[in-house]
Amino acid sequence: MAYIPAQPPSDPTQIPNYLQSEFQKIALALGAQSPAVRYQQQAALPKKPREGDTVYFAANVTAPSTAAALYQYRSNAWVKIA
Repeated sequence: MAYIPAQPPSDPTQIPNYLQSEFQKIALALGAQSPAVRYQQQAALPKKPREGDTVYFAANVTAPSTAAALYQYRSNAWVKIA
């Protein structure tokens, strides 16, 4: 679950209720756990990858004729891991 803030009230007297509601939403978002990690498919290489970055690339991103796959950045290269 992701936290998406609501529009703050224009009436200052409503700020305490607004804050209480937002803090509850934040607590729920932080407490929500998922047994899975979801990757959004990327169509381009990152400009500044860092050691350990893991990315799900679309086909032909890391090299011509490669299938969509999960890659990790290791020793200055993208390594297919799944």
